[in-house]
Amino acid sequence: MASAAGAYHGQPMLTRPPIPDAHIIAALRDAYGLDVAALAFLPLGNDTNSFVFRADLRAGDAVFVKVKYRIDNPASLSVPRYLRDLGIAEVVAPLAPRDGKSHARFDDFVVIGYPFIAGGNGMDTPMTAAHWRAYGAVLRRIHDATVTRPPE
Repeated sequence: MASAAGAYHGQPMLTRPPIPDAHIIAALRDAYGLDVAALAFLPLGNDTNSFVFRADLRAGDAVFVKVKYRIDNPASLSVPRYLRDLGIAEVVAPLAPRDGKSHARFDDFVVIGYPFIAGGNGMDTPMTAAHWRAYGAVLRRIHDATVTRPPE
């Protein structure tokens, strides 16, 4: 799949990549133990280094899947996981692959699974006063968190 990475590197990720669904589904099965029933490309996002998908699982849940060329900033994965592990449930952290790492590799790509959260985002939908108060409360908990070890 080297040609797929070379063809899209640095391009907007709003078009479906030439990566067979079977490769992504196999990576999710092998790395995360996920039993994927269906995979759908989502032409959205602000990460120009990612293709995103929704993986519907046979168990009924869904997973938000990022397929990337590389991990440019490992802290973007380890810090949310650390904050979530501290009990800050509002932080959306990547799912942990079976090997305990922050991501998995397949072909020439990296795959990262996240909980799928249906709905809009604060960039597309104006936040209400209640949203801002809740957001501020989460930020206060993050800033008050006691760091006992650096995120890995």
